[in-house]
Amino acid sequence: MNGFGFPNMMSILYQIQRRIAFDEGQPQFMRSDASLDKFELDGGQIVEPDIFLKQGGWSLYGVQDGCFMFVQLPLSEDITQVPFITLHQNQHAQQLLTIPFEVAQHLAENIPAPEKIILIYMMGRTGSTLLNKILSNVDGVCSFSEPATFRFVSKLCGRLSVDSHECIHLLQTALRLQFGAQNYRGNFHTLGIKLRPRAMDDLSVYHLAFPSAKYLFMYREAVGWMRSFYRLLIANGVGKDLEMTDTVLPADAHPTQRLQFIWRRIGDKPTDYFSTHPDFGYLEELLAVVWSNLMNQYLRGVEQGIPFLAVNFKDITQNRYATLQEIFSFVGLDIEQIDRVMQVYEADSQSGTDVGREGYKHPITDAQVERFLAYLSLQKGCNIPDYNLSHIGERGDDPS
Repeated sequence: MNGFGFPNMMSILYQIQRRIAFDEGQPQFMRSDASLDKFELDGGQIVEPDIFLKQGGWSLYGVQDGCFMFVQLPLSEDITQVPFITLHQNQHAQQLLTIPFEVAQHLAENIPAPEKIILIYMMGRTGSTLLNKILSNVDGVCSFSEPATFRFVSKLCGRLSVDSHECIHLLQTALRLQFGAQNYRGNFHTLGIKLRPRAMDDLSVYHLAFPSAKYLFMYREAVGWMRSFYRLLIANGVGKDLEMTDTVLPADAHPTQRLQFIWRRIGDKPTDYFSTHPDFGYLEELLAVVWSNLMNQYLRGVEQGIPFLAVNFKDITQNRYATLQEIFSFVGLDIEQIDRVMQVYEADSQSGTDVGREGYKHPITDAQVERFLAYLSLQKGCNIPDYNLSHIGERGDDPS
């Protein structure tokens, strides 16, 4: 038995006989978890673990029971072009492969690493899906939107108290497996990974694992971000019981517990602020904490020496060509390809999902904006709603 409790070293190939129905009451972006429970499988058969390197259609799926999991999709499905890779895998997978950690780590040692690694951090609703799709349309680049494996590795390390060296090794293994599965024909030189907001918690570990990677942070001015995120959450049934423009929470409600629950559902963790401010009563107040916390995490990363390029939502959507020039120069991609990838702007990068631009409308009142700004002003660190991160390192501005 290895250190993660897995009893053997066999790699098992399963046929997916049926997909288990999703919880239709939950938004798509919250149903994109990787789990064996998503499928009804046959009894499986023992196979050579490198099968995912020799056949097309395989992609890294997730982590469970001391194994890395892979799924095989039809060759017609290009997972570099989808907004939620795990949701797409859940919907189209035909076979599932499990490889024990230790076997996978040995395999990864013989998989060539990408020449360039691009890690996209973001706070959500900032154009990160658009950028991921742009990168995926550059020759020689494969980029993935929110793969579950990296999120699970972070959780696994925290739950098992794995030391930083082991956590770094698992992240490096996951990245090589992700690249190797996609690059079985050897057509790619660069790997991009768009991470979920919670990855901001693990900036230092990622930097130790991938010191030569190019780090991007997608952000947005506070009020525009709050409006977009609020509408998204309300449209998908998150926080509707906190949609209170002129009232307060019921007397029997516990605001801290309720908001912590919502925070977990949107994929981030509560901060200590909840324990000292039990008077939360509005979703926009929670979002003020989220925005400030993510901006502060970025600023701490810069202080630690992580070489970030901050990309403003307004710039990538309105000052397109110049912004892409800056990004391509920073990550080391051919600027001459920008003209060809500009066509990505012609369609909503999240079209066809329940978070696309056409999928939600909800009015935001002046009172809600005022509450958001008032609560934001109480936050420590970054509490300026239109703070421009390009100032960092140029003028030494203090965001507090």
